[in-house]
Amino acid sequence: EVAAPEVAVEMAGFQAIFQMPGKASIANNGESKTLTIDSYSLSVDLHVLSVPRIDPSAFLVAGFTFDGETPLLPGEVMLNRDGAFIGKGRLPLLNAGEKHELGFGVDDLVTVERVETAKEKGQSGFVSTVNTDERKYKTTVKNLHDFAIETRIIDRIPVSNHEDITVEMDSASTKPTDTNLEDQRGVLRWANVIDGKGETVIDFGYRVSWPKD
Repeated sequence: EVAAPEVAVEMAGFQAIFQMPGKASIANNGESKTLTIDSYSLSVDLHVLSVPRIDPSAFLVAGFTFDGETPLLPGEVMLNRDGAFIGKGRLPLLNAGEKHELGFGVDDLVTVERVETAKEKGQSGFVSTVNTDERKYKTTVKNLHDFAIETRIIDRIPVSNHEDITVEMDSASTKPTDTNLEDQRGVLRWANVIDGKGETVIDFGYRVSWPKD
């Protein structure tokens, strides 16, 4: 086993200078060559993310907080999962304390199924007629792994921009973990840790009503 040489880092006001020891041969044939500047071992928040309204696939995501002393330079990254190369991603410039997430492809051992269980349009009221539109959904998430894993399911509810239009979440809905996710109105997220070979069900519905005229 060959140890990587240690890189000397010097913080000089508005820049970081990386001094690599020794010499490296770089061919003049136009091919790129990668040299190791530094390495980091980071603790990650590993979870599965799915937006079943758009795509039922469950994506494996690793979130982390960068804790290095010098900025992590932006650029392309090679993604490996269980020792296998699965593709490329990109990193922005990250300073100490900043958070970022990288996707590591679809987790085939987590299945997500979203079905519409009710769709009713009608009218109500005696003095003044009100139009209504009611929708209900059921999302089933199964963890086929032998170990527990956190799942995060994202969906949305209509948002009214008019005082005469009201939107109400169905009282039987599973309470979301987050509402207006990342300051996006109407975006909901349910976070659950599912045991190995287990499953969870998310019931979600809403009712929109507005005057006949």
